Amino acid sequence: MCRVIVLQGSKLRGDLQKRLEDAIVAGPPSEKYRKDIEPDIFQHLVARSIWLRLAKLDASGISIGGAAAVKLKEISDIYSDFQLSDSERDEFSSWMSGTGDPDFEDNREIDIAPKKRSELFHWLQKPSSNSPFSEDTWRYVCQKHLLNSLYALGDLAEENIWPINRWREAFQSWSEERLALKSWQYATPFIKNIPDEILKEIAHSVTYWLRKVSESIKKDEDILFKLCKRITILFSGKNGNINETSRESSQSINEAINHPIGHVTEAVINLWTKEKPKDNDLLPPQTRSFFTQISNIKEKEFRHGRVLLGSRLIALFRVDREWSKECLLPFFDWENSKEAKAMWEGFLWSPRLYQPLLLSLKSQFLATAKHHAELGGNLQRYAAFLTYAALGPIEGYTSQEFRTAIEDLPQEGLEACAQALSQALESAGDQRENYWKNRVQPFWQHIWPKSRDFATQRISASLIRAAIAARAEFPAALAMIKNWIQPLEHPHTVIHLLHTSELDSRFPAEALTLMDAIITEQPWVHRELGHCLNNIIQSSPELERTPQYQRLRELFRKHRGDQ
Repeated sequence: MCRVIVLQGSKLRGDLQKRLEDAIVAGPPSEKYRKDIEPDIFQHLVARSIWLRLAKLDASGISIGGAAAVKLKEISDIYSDFQLSDSERDEFSSWMSGTGDPDFEDNREIDIAPKKRSELFHWLQKPSSNSPFSEDTWRYVCQKHLLNSLYALGDLAEENIWPINRWREAFQSWSEERLALKSWQYATPFIKNIPDEILKEIAHSVTYWLRKVSESIKKDEDILFKLCKRITILFSGKNGNINETSRESSQSINEAINHPIGHVTEAVINLWTKEKPKDNDLLPPQTRSFFTQISNIKEKEFRHGRVLLGSRLIALFRVDREWSKECLLPFFDWENSKEAKAMWEGFLWSPRLYQPLLLSLKSQFLATAKHHAELGGNLQRYAAFLTYAALGPIEGYTSQEFRTAIEDLPQEGLEACAQALSQALESAGDQRENYWKNRVQPFWQHIWPKSRDFATQRISASLIRAAIAARAEFPAALAMIKNWIQPLEHPHTVIHLLHTSELDSRFPAEALTLMDAIITEQPWVHRELGHCLNNIIQSSPELERTPQYQRLRELFRKHRGDQ
């Protein structure tokens, strides 16, 4: 990023320069830093972040604006030790050098943690430094001397001494795949005895560890279940939020997989799926009880778990249909938009067509098109999934219902539909012609919107790719989409596909018509245009006298020379 600022900064002009400078002066978001960081250290880090970017921008040769220049001078006056490195080491998150290197500097203060249990008992009672230039080897000791680190923490716990950060770092270290099972074997008795108020503070690290343990655990599953259950109780409404804010977010799935409730939900899902459940097996009582608890709509924090259950909806529906209908499907109804938004994001994380589920979700699924604004970044996934469902076809859905839903989508959604259409046809392999005639053509005739007011270059490009993918049906496909074809700003991909598919030789007249429609006076043309024009004339020499061919040949000569 710093390299880009230095190399490209001088090319910025006007509004672009001001937007970049304003963003830098605003400083990094506070979420990047630990909540317990000391105010003076936080201030130093923020100042350094702003100063470095402004200094790099200034070094690019651009004349930085007034507010940015004032800010740069202000920080430089306060922190006179801020200097750009001659070796550009300040542009990298990590930099290795050693004694004898010209830029060797060692500003770090490393506190070496002891390895023996008795010595760790005393060392762990020291307050850890919050300085950005200080570090210690505690995590290394947790990894290399797991038992000593664990028992030293246990000794402190018996004295009612709880170094919170040390416990967090320990569980983070033990979450590594090679340590998860071993740490589970020895740490379980300690975890069961941690007081609730301490467990609240280290919940995120503990639950992440439980999730990793669940991926390979072979015994004591009941203990893991109880720990997961205990976490949900700590996060229930009667106990309030734990170092979390139940805010609305446009990225429910990202928050869910990083939230303690999401961690324990995934842990239970892992335990369940390890048994390889089959259709209609029903959920085991312990798993069913846990998932039902997570499905309690009164618990807002549990929404993080519900999102992850939504991402496994098909598996849950196949194994226990009645439970899924009762406990999960109601959350997809847009009458409760907050829950629906989260659940659809979970499902659309990795959606698949499963007809019985889509029949049970029919009204909610189709209604989602009207709530495209709430989908945010998942709009394209929904639009693509809707297209695949319409191509299905899905029993119990009519063409008119799909057409109405697609017409409810905004422009961006329709562009995603067109892209999904081309991708579906390109993925049909040797069955492309049949797929065009039996799936895509009926979709186009009965479902695709008829108003060309929706036409855009992106839709045009996707539809052309679909026509090319139709191979032997290319002439029929081109005739069907011809009214949606627009000149393309960058037609090179289409020309490449047309040439490599050899459709320019098989259907020269149609290929010439297509190229004439998408190529206008672009500032640059690809050499494959010349190859296509040559193939067209070799197949149909009479086309050389057409105005379309003459225009394209002259355009090619103008830009590339006669090749």
